[in-house]
Amino acid sequence: MNGRKSGYVLPLWLLVALGTSAWAWLGNAAEPPGPLSPQASQACFEVVPGHVVELVAAEPLVFDPVAICFDADGRLYVAEMSDYPNSAGGGRVVILTDADGDGRIDTRSLFAQGLPFPNGLLAWRGGLLVTAAPDILWLADTDGDSVADVREVVLSGFQAGNQQLRVNGLASDPTSGSDGWVYAANGRSGGSITSPKRPAAPPVSIDRHDLRFRPDTGEVEAVAGFSQFGLAFDADGNRFSNWNTAPIRHVAFPLDVASRHPFSAPKSDLEVLEDPGQQNRLFPIGAAPLTFNREPTDAFNASCGLSIDTGGLLTPLGCAYVCEPLLNIVHRRELVPRGSTFEARRPLGEESREFLASRDPWFRPVFTATGPDGALWICDFYRRFVEHPDFVKAELRDGVEWDEGKDRGRIWRVRPADTSSPPTLRHAAGHDFHDGHEAQNSVDPRQRRARLRSLFETAAPPERARLAAAHCRDADAGVRFEVALAAERFEEPFRAEILAAVLGSGEVDPWVDRAVLCVAEGAAIDLVATLATVQGPDSRSLILLCALAEECGRKDAVSGEERVSKLLEDAAVATEPALAIVAGWMRGRAFAGGEVSARFGGRSLDDWMGLARRQAAAGRERGDLDGRGHAIEILALDRGTETTSVLLELLHEPAGLELAAAALGGLRGRDDDLVSQGLLAAWPAATPAIRRGMLGVLMGLPRHLCALVAAIDEGVIVAADLDPDVRRGLLENEALSATDRERLEALLGGRASADRAQVMAVVQQALPAEGEQENGRGVFLRHCSGCHRSGDVGARVGPDLTGMHAKPREQLLEDILDPNRRLTGEYAAVVVVTKDGEVLTGILVGESPTAVQLKRQTGMSEGKSEGISESIPRGAIEVFRGTGKSLMPEGFEQSISPVEFADLLAFLRKRP
Repeated sequence: MNGRKSGYVLPLWLLVALGTSAWAWLGNAAEPPGPLSPQASQACFEVVPGHVVELVAAEPLVFDPVAICFDADGRLYVAEMSDYPNSAGGGRVVILTDADGDGRIDTRSLFAQGLPFPNGLLAWRGGLLVTAAPDILWLADTDGDSVADVREVVLSGFQAGNQQLRVNGLASDPTSGSDGWVYAANGRSGGSITSPKRPAAPPVSIDRHDLRFRPDTGEVEAVAGFSQFGLAFDADGNRFSNWNTAPIRHVAFPLDVASRHPFSAPKSDLEVLEDPGQQNRLFPIGAAPLTFNREPTDAFNASCGLSIDTGGLLTPLGCAYVCEPLLNIVHRRELVPRGSTFEARRPLGEESREFLASRDPWFRPVFTATGPDGALWICDFYRRFVEHPDFVKAELRDGVEWDEGKDRGRIWRVRPADTSSPPTLRHAAGHDFHDGHEAQNSVDPRQRRARLRSLFETAAPPERARLAAAHCRDADAGVRFEVALAAERFEEPFRAEILAAVLGSGEVDPWVDRAVLCVAEGAAIDLVATLATVQGPDSRSLILLCALAEECGRKDAVSGEERVSKLLEDAAVATEPALAIVAGWMRGRAFAGGEVSARFGGRSLDDWMGLARRQAAAGRERGDLDGRGHAIEILALDRGTETTSVLLELLHEPAGLELAAAALGGLRGRDDDLVSQGLLAAWPAATPAIRRGMLGVLMGLPRHLCALVAAIDEGVIVAADLDPDVRRGLLENEALSATDRERLEALLGGRASADRAQVMAVVQQALPAEGEQENGRGVFLRHCSGCHRSGDVGARVGPDLTGMHAKPREQLLEDILDPNRRLTGEYAAVVVVTKDGEVLTGILVGESPTAVQLKRQTGMSEGKSEGISESIPRGAIEVFRGTGKSLMPEGFEQSISPVEFADLLAFLRKRP
């Protein structure tokens, strides 16, 4: 519920030693045991039966390892970050070899030193690429003495902020060949990237994106995805990223396609891969870790070092492996194709245990890789605690030996106990597509998709069209997804034919629909014509129709209007799809700044309004809650009293959040006493989520604002109904008269105190010793679920609060009451004021030359688990400003009582 970083990110789960003051803060906890010998640490492992853990190297052969790679000769390179956390320039790259051929590492060679916090390696063209912000370097040994005598800057401009948040994760797509791109993880710091090899090229911003580059030419591009520490490809070229609380994410949608269609691109390019049965729960075997911030002890909070097994030695084949150094765990998931993306499930037998866990609290796995032997290799940073001093209270930093353990480090590998007959690699050599008649059941779906993707990239246009025609009706959604993306290259009417076949075949898949909507453009009208006459349209068809009609409205006001209008006149289009088309067309024209014709589709605008009112009323009478959203959207254009009454009546129905959101959207901006009177009449029976939407309307115009103040004064709306952001918005509203502001400050207890430490002390003193979890769930739904998620409740806009049971109440209290204390950039709020006066507050998650993308609290829809993402054209923006503060405002203590606060804390600290 605050905007701070959780404190664990890269594999740099670099450990901290606690000084006297820190141990006093941790209470009566006994100081954990010191470091163990490699042999003693090895005895602390528990690995899935049938596997063995072997020591590859330990101090003095290796120190502080954070990344490894192998060159073409099988030599092992290790990035050593001995300068962590605050001794810049002490990083090294070493080569470890088996000089006597007995299968054990016995020789250490210093390949390069004086590197600033090196954290990513990739063998390339006889040398080594190294991420060491602000640069990516190429190091090479040209005289054969195992020491780099060439140090060349390939790219520069990466932000060199906190050592846990820097560019990392070098990897190449195994399907692209030796001349392919090299990919790197953003690390959360971003930058404007240049190359000495291309001095005239403009800088490339990688804000909220990963990147790829060609080391030989210096070409660089931003790519989809936003990885923290870890970036990996599977054998078929699917790319996966890592986040501290989301261990595996599939990069599903290509940025180049989205960039060419910025207004119809999907709101996210990532699919978070969760285990449907476990919700990312972990099963450590050691004692609960002692940390400064008391992070979760059985949920991901420091995941890093993601890799996808491509060696074919470990079973199940092709699993994802990820480290959780805070809990001394290496976790794995089986990647199971699901439509055009994946599920990441625990393998059979690992439902309540980890692939590898240790009782040694100094075991800090931070990086994994498949070795040339097919085994899983693990970097063990082997230090004490996993927090960076930047994220520790200032009063606890003194007396801490932050680099304790820098004289240690281990590398381990895990292999099957019996490797006499390793499993066969899953790739079927020589497989190809032949007119859509390949034996689909015998080929991995990922492989079919990867092969088709490659063919679309390399085939001549006639062959590309043939492939699209052959596979547009494929049962595999992943194949249809690739066909939809490839259709971008086809001219009309062939593009429409292919996309219509993609939409009408196989199981519904959201990424397939997103791809079709993104690339449709000129084909949109033909797709509208195809979908408009579908018998018994479902909600998906109506959503597609509206979105495609919106595309028509944005692009072509003359010929587009003629074609859409003629379609509605001539075709047998039922009421619901007709209204979806009209709503989409009107939305598109409004987006483009154009007018809506007085006559359209054989009806006047008044006739469409009448049909929309009848549809809304008919749905109410027959209890039909579907199919009315587009009718309500059309009604938003009619400012008449009759329509206002219809929209207000909808708020008295138990019709759900989506319908209420549509009605409130239509009421916004209506300067009529009927609106405020109707909203206040509906207030008592409204749910908390609908009330948030009502408040947004009431705060939008001076007339309604006065009614809201009066309602608070009369007790119709009580102070507990107002979230902190509403309180702040009210008291800072420029339209508020001085008299009303003074009255509100008295009613609401004034503005939030700037002395957050004092507030916390007062609240803590009044807090009951225990709270009721179920009551706390209600408090969470009312006040927190619009921005935060806990388990299966709420939205992911701010930090996910699942797994907070390990935090003491005092820590959670501080996070809630002082949300700006440890704020980081990705959770800082921005405010956008549009030219028509709408004020939008959210987190900036993307931008292009033509639009900005905000993620906002759901407000009206607790079912939107990822929050509301909204693209706003730059031409529609009057004011854009950063607040420098968390999206969660200060002053939460003014919204709930001490008893409710205790209930909320009990709910947040519940075990999964």
